[in-house]
Amino acid sequence: MLKRLAILAALPAVTQAPVPVPGQASNQTAGGSQKASNQQTDKNGNRNSAIPVIKKTREGDSGKDADQPRPENDNQPVTVSKFPPVSITKDWADWSYWGFGGLLFVVGALQAWFLWRTLRAIHTQGEHIKDQTKVLRESVAVAQTSANAALEQIRLMKSKERARIAITPIRPESLRHGYISLGEVEIEIANYGYSHALSVRGEGSALVVRVNELPVFGDRQKFSIPSVFQANGKPVKVEIDIPRDEVLFEEIFVERQTLFVYVAGIVEYEDLFGDGHQTDFKYRLAISTRNVRQDGGIDVSAWGGWKPESINAT
Repeated sequence: MLKRLAILAALPAVTQAPVPVPGQASNQTAGGSQKASNQQTDKNGNRNSAIPVIKKTREGDSGKDADQPRPENDNQPVTVSKFPPVSITKDWADWSYWGFGGLLFVVGALQAWFLWRTLRAIHTQGEHIKDQTKVLRESVAVAQTSANAALEQIRLMKSKERARIAITPIRPESLRHGYISLGEVEIEIANYGYSHALSVRGEGSALVVRVNELPVFGDRQKFSIPSVFQANGKPVKVEIDIPRDEVLFEEIFVERQTLFVYVAGIVEYEDLFGDGHQTDFKYRLAISTRNVRQDGGIDVSAWGGWKPESINAT
């Protein structure tokens, strides 16, 4: 490619001279280029002198115009039969161009290689992260299962070792002798748990009615009990007053009645673990009366035991 460009650059140096005409001098505007074209070089590289052009005039031509070119010789094409030899050598600029191009190729190849290595490392790291995430999820699931099992064991241990308070009405001793005093109801409060009950407090009330349905209780009576109940300790007895219904007693004088004694209340406390608990209770006692005694008691012909209406313990 460089050789072709050098040859094309040398073409303007070749002088286009008109074809010599016998009897007419050549055009001198060509200058040194015409002289170069008239020189020949032999095989040994020696140059021969140019062949002189013999000016010849046509017969009949004379005077000044005999040496001038005729119009028919103007603008005649010149055919170059052989190009002059041209020597092209590469200098430092050509070699630097090739060197810079090679350096760019090497740098681009290295960048592509490093990019491939980086992408491969990122892909490998992503696979490792996926594996680690899977292992972590499995570890979290195992840890959660262990934690739930531990919490369940703690709950069972606390449920087993906590304090548990129960309330039970006491059957009147007078029933053995065939009568009952309707002035109060006696209950027992006991801790049947394996640890102490703390901050114990309670209240309740009692009523006597003729209808076998849960009555609406009035104001509750606060219990006079200790604040701490020891585990498996001795039960504490509490008396709950029954309001006297004069109309009910007058009716008992007239005829026999079936009466229902209701007692209800609540006891609240805390266990050793700091958790709060409470026990709601409602009991019923049915009796059949005969008459009223002079001391205020009631002779009974039949009676049953205390029946729980509802017991809710937490």
